[in-house]
Amino acid sequence: MKKSITTILLLTVVGVTLFAQNPKREMRAAWLHTVNFSTWVSSVRVPAFDGSNQAEREEAQIAQKNAIITYFDGCQAANLNAVFFHVRTTCDAFYNSKYEPWSHFLSTERGADPGWDPLEFAVEEAHKRGMELHAWLNPYRISFGEAQRVAASSPTDYVNTHPQWVMAYSDNVKILNPALPEVTERIADVVEDIITKYDVDGITLDDYFYADNQGGLDHTPEYYFFLDADLYNAYKAQNPDGLSQGDWRRANCNIMVKAIYDRIQSIKPYVIFGMSPAGVAKAGAIERGFEPPAIKAGDWQYNQIYCDPFAWLVEGSVDYISPQIYWGTTHASAPYGPLAEWWSQWCAKYGIYFYPSHSFGSDTEDIGKQIDFNREYDQLNAPGVVVWSIDAFMRRGHIPYLSENQFKHKSLPPALHWKQAEEQGMVDNITLSEQSLSWTYDKENVRYVIYAIPNDKVNDPEVFSKSEYILGISYDKQFPLSSEITATHQIAISVLDRFGNEYQPIHMVL
Repeated sequence: MKKSITTILLLTVVGVTLFAQNPKREMRAAWLHTVNFSTWVSSVRVPAFDGSNQAEREEAQIAQKNAIITYFDGCQAANLNAVFFHVRTTCDAFYNSKYEPWSHFLSTERGADPGWDPLEFAVEEAHKRGMELHAWLNPYRISFGEAQRVAASSPTDYVNTHPQWVMAYSDNVKILNPALPEVTERIADVVEDIITKYDVDGITLDDYFYADNQGGLDHTPEYYFFLDADLYNAYKAQNPDGLSQGDWRRANCNIMVKAIYDRIQSIKPYVIFGMSPAGVAKAGAIERGFEPPAIKAGDWQYNQIYCDPFAWLVEGSVDYISPQIYWGTTHASAPYGPLAEWWSQWCAKYGIYFYPSHSFGSDTEDIGKQIDFNREYDQLNAPGVVVWSIDAFMRRGHIPYLSENQFKHKSLPPALHWKQAEEQGMVDNITLSEQSLSWTYDKENVRYVIYAIPNDKVNDPEVFSKSEYILGISYDKQFPLSSEITATHQIAISVLDRFGNEYQPIHMVL
């Protein structure tokens, strides 16, 4: 039987206060990698269709889908709110791409249609759990080993269709040439293809740029300058700034990052864009007269892959940075705490969110310390954690620790409050029927926050500033409720736009 609910406006303002433990706003994400036959594609790939193997294909598809469901259930149980899903590993696709072939990490044959769309499925499953889905891309990498070289040589690959775009370090190590405007345009086109076809919440890139430090190469990074010396010399002939070849390479990568950012802003500015560089970035800081981090570890990214994260901060070409600080708090040369504090300070200076990537080991006490450091050093009311990786943190049994301690309550991702967003209002017609909550709202492309407030806390003026009362996030106008909740709690619903801005909640009287 359908029961109508009377709605009343709570006389409170949605707060932004953060608490030392379990803040209301916090990015909590995990990397789901698919490259090199790892994670969920390690044991099964969809065989290319031969006219007689449909049953085998369907079995593989179901296994892959079930693996995604298992990982996403784990993230939900740990109270994470986002997944970074690897959809482009080696100029390939885990989605229906306009430009690039289906991945050989998904199907047994590169370019073979797997018969299902992993990105579409992942978006649906993430949103079903109230989690964001960020599409994770490697921008330039084509191949990085013998198996990848063989697999990445299909007729539709760039090595055959656009060989002039390719930088070949060796037979096995190839990338798209960052110096070419056509390459930058293609990468931006790939991003546009994804965000127009799929309801992703974010785009993220990690630290694969130039490949001078790629494992297996026999020479120093400087040796590989010959690969693009002709392009650099052509540029140098009319070089107004006198850039060295290294500076020129870094500038090429920065142009690509800015091109992606601008393309996203022109289409769906609420799609958050971030970069995940290596955890140490001394050289870029020193070049700009900034104090480097007080650690012993060296910095290879600036002069080996020509990655300059400080440029993205200064230019404002990213919404967040997720440095890979994959060391514990007691590491001898790169302890987590000082690095997190340093990154947080510089990100805050330029108004860029800092969502560090962690590699959680078996020491839960150290995991807790790392998350505490993030919250302590945060200056933008936007702490964050990105776990490497879903597979590792589930295998090591961290879900109970996180859900019972650092992530005891759910959190909302930090808002992109500096971007222009349409004003939102309040939901209407809230009803409860057989433990299914539903409501109406006259605008589309928003989310909703559902609160469960104990009966004795309904009049608490800070109730919406706290994470402990968040029951969940919904991308739909409905939400399941248990009978235990409805018997002891009052429910409130607010609109959460795609930028992450939350609006005045409505309290329902049961």
